[in-house]
Amino acid sequence: MTPALVAVGADDPLCDEGLGYAQALQAAGVAVQTRCLAGPTGWPWALSRLSSLQAPWVAELRPALQAFLAEGLACCPTVRRPARGAGRPEPEAGPSAA
Repeated sequence: MTPALVAVGADDPLCDEGLGYAQALQAAGVAVQTRCLAGPTGWPWALSRLSSLQAPWVAELRPALQAFLAEGLACCPTVRRPARGAGRPEPEAGPSAA
């Protein structure tokens, strides 16, 4: 199963539900990393404001997210983002109906 990163804010109104979700994923055999960010985070409203990217919780979450994504790409080398400017691959030609 695909691993998961569950991040919740200690002051998030849905903190308990997020932690419960992480526990349910673990019980189902999913590798889960859980982060409970110290408050005040202003969640969930902080996600709608660009100025929130300077908030203290960002410094806590950013390295965890970067490590999580790096691990995912390391274990799944076939998942690659297309190069910039590259279009969609042409469909393979199938047998023509004659």
